[in-house]
Amino acid sequence: MVELSPSLLPELDSDAPWIRRKLGWMIALLVVVAAAVGGYWYFIRDTSTPAAAPQQQTTTVTNGRLVTTFSGTGTASSTLTSKLTFQTSAKVTAVNAKLGDTITAGQVLATLDSGDAQRKLDSAKVSLASAQLKLSDLLKPATSSAVVSAQASVSAAQYQLANAQQNLVTAQGGPDATAVATADAAVAQAEQSLTSAQNQVQSAWISLLTAQRNYCTTDNRLVSVCQSTDLPLTQTKVDALIAEIRNPATTAVGTAAQSLISSNTSYGNTQTSVTNATTALATAKTKRSDLDTPPTALAIQQLQTAIDNANASVLTAQQKLDDLLKGPTATDVAQQQGAVQSAQITVDTAQVTLDSVTLVAPFAGTITAVGIAVGDTVSPSTAAFTITNTDAIRVDLAVQEADFVGLKAGQYGIATFTALTGYEYVVRITFVNPTPTTTQGVVSYQVQAEILRASQLQDPATQQAVVQALAAVGTGVRAGGRTGGAPGTGAAAGITPGANGAAGRTPGAGANGA
Repeated sequence: MVELSPSLLPELDSDAPWIRRKLGWMIALLVVVAAAVGGYWYFIRDTSTPAAAPQQQTTTVTNGRLVTTFSGTGTASSTLTSKLTFQTSAKVTAVNAKLGDTITAGQVLATLDSGDAQRKLDSAKVSLASAQLKLSDLLKPATSSAVVSAQASVSAAQYQLANAQQNLVTAQGGPDATAVATADAAVAQAEQSLTSAQNQVQSAWISLLTAQRNYCTTDNRLVSVCQSTDLPLTQTKVDALIAEIRNPATTAVGTAAQSLISSNTSYGNTQTSVTNATTALATAKTKRSDLDTPPTALAIQQLQTAIDNANASVLTAQQKLDDLLKGPTATDVAQQQGAVQSAQITVDTAQVTLDSVTLVAPFAGTITAVGIAVGDTVSPSTAAFTITNTDAIRVDLAVQEADFVGLKAGQYGIATFTALTGYEYVVRITFVNPTPTTTQGVVSYQVQAEILRASQLQDPATQQAVVQALAAVGTGVRAGGRTGGAPGTGAAAGITPGANGAAGRTPGAGANGA
């Protein structure tokens, strides 16, 4: 079997700096495409001048291959160029590639600060765990303790409702005899307490006068508290007596001073008791009076509101008990499952954000632009790197209408570049746009072709198709690379088609052979 050497494209490998550095060149192309096409151009289309009267003409048709040759201008560029950006905003912590570096697919090019992204992921995982726990609890059957607690809540709510209802009945029906008797007894008791407190005040006053007299008749007294207006003692005089007790002139003076302070304190306490007893009596009389006063509309409304609230509490408690006994509804389960799914999405999103702080090369190539540095704060709109794969070259052509017939994707041929005299490249048409473009009256069609790489030419099927196409051209081109005796003709298993390797137009068709 005929093989094509990988050296068929020497200029696309290590010896091709023009391809790697000049992908944007506008270059003139001469493309020779060998195709097994029909005889439309030669046998159906008639370009000769019509005769005055049609005449039948007979000719002999032979089998062969049609060779189409055309020239035009186009651009050669990489088929794979990508601008890389981060998918999150953060500060650049490392840049691992520089302009001109050759990189491999998956290579780490740069990293961002991951602190904020890690915290968001941790928070999302906590929320997911909480949602999963709630779903698990929802699916579990009710425990006996939970049922008992729910039943107790129902009983407590029912008790509150009964009290609220009884309060309204009592208010609307007026006081009963027991309530009146109790209120009367409370008033009488308060009156007795007041009388007793008043009597204690009188007794305490007498005791205070006696203590004053005893102190004032004791020898060597130092504090002046012997006037009638000095009673009850002010805090200033009490403090003076306390000072004397600490250093008394005699024991008798100290004892008398202590007794005077004690009597003064007791008298003050009895006055407080009278005040408290007076307040208690007024309260008891008010309650007794309230029993004889019918409730106001506002009071009745408040009592009714209390009943309504208590009744609502009973219904709520009973519903919780019923739900507990029946288990979760399908809606409850679906809602909680949705909450789990939502939390999982948040975790996945946070994980993607965390992963995106590391920028990796999507394919092998060369760094042709660097837009970041360590310390920069980037966003998804920041172009970090531009990567170009210089191994895959595409040629964009504008083919005139006269050369368009018969061209289709998948055909092979030879391309020569006027900027590279003596070099020829195996190409394959990848796209033919059937829609024409008219510019200043000139009709052309957009055609794209790829220059086959050495690795592509290792495929046996591709080798066979290329050999057949080159044989059809019949121009003496070797598959090894260059023509004639130029470098590359010594490549292994080159082919040189004979002079009749491709059939031209049939004689008499109105044009010379191609």
